[in-house]
Amino acid sequence: MIGVINHNRISNNSGIVSGDSLFSDFAGNTGHALISESVVRNFLGQKSYYSVNNLYVSFTTHDIDMLKKCNHIIIILKDYLRADESYSEANVEIFKSNLKIIQNQLDVQMTILSLGLNNHDASINLDDLVALIPSYFKEWLKAIDHKTFKFCTRGYKSAEVLDKLSINNILPLGCPSYFYNKFPKIYIDDYNNNDLTIFNGVFCNKKSKNHIYTIQDERILFEILSGKKYQKSDYAYFYNMSELYADDIMSHKDLNKVKYFFNFSSAKDIYINAKLSIGSRIHGGVASLSCGVPAIITNHDLRATEMCEFLNIPHFPKLGFTEGSDFGESINLMDLFLLQIKEYYHFWERDGMKI
Repeated sequence: MIGVINHNRISNNSGIVSGDSLFSDFAGNTGHALISESVVRNFLGQKSYYSVNNLYVSFTTHDIDMLKKCNHIIIILKDYLRADESYSEANVEIFKSNLKIIQNQLDVQMTILSLGLNNHDASINLDDLVALIPSYFKEWLKAIDHKTFKFCTRGYKSAEVLDKLSINNILPLGCPSYFYNKFPKIYIDDYNNNDLTIFNGVFCNKKSKNHIYTIQDERILFEILSGKKYQKSDYAYFYNMSELYADDIMSHKDLNKVKYFFNFSSAKDIYINAKLSIGSRIHGGVASLSCGVPAIITNHDLRATEMCEFLNIPHFPKLGFTEGSDFGESINLMDLFLLQIKEYYHFWERDGMKI
């Protein structure tokens, strides 16, 4: 039996219906749900497995007993090579406690998947980044080194960080969700501004005539989508970045054109009829590619930069939410489509990931 430990997976496959819990149930783990689904499909096949879904919830005695019975454990992590926790509501002490259980009580060979780095400054010196990573996490990585078959990273820079920590058995593998290939490829050779386009996260374009927004962890937008009354000042954060985006996404909410997804099947409902997806959310781009739709990533941070470089996914950070940017407002998406279409087909030529 294989054990699977997820850092924070959505386990409700029917979706979340409660407005009060919409954000807490989705934010921060939409991408992980895609990663976990892809791991089960590509790594485990028909093998039996026991899954623990959240490193921020204390392991039960039953969890520990079942994991001890496994002959191998896959631990799916995220961009932990960073300065702090990305979940403001997460219980870090429980997280630390679960890491100690993995370290001290599970005498089982394991594989780490999807370990990546993050920093808003994509050009940060790696020595400086290593210094920012919490000490307890660096110590944990070193402590499990002897029983870890592979430390699989999201890209080369993550691997360089682990090398600086003197970690062994490092394998740059990319993000597992990129290799989910259940849906058939779609050949798209043209595009115009009337074609359906998906804007992932924070992105806007005044020339697009037909688009849908997807959201992933923009909290106020989830709250508004679930029915919360709001004033313009409630989402001033987005207005300060782009007035066009802030106004346009609110008008699209009223047209039922602001969506979210929690697995590949729900993503397919959004992306399958689109010609292009573009925006800041890298896992929106992943979902798009899995549905056979070309994707462009505009996020400028180190996480997106590393994964796009490793997987050759078109990356245009100058169109992202950086100071002085117009967020792609004035660019002609037809021109951008032509620039990246070759990389899209290169993506489809790759084989599925195996272990």
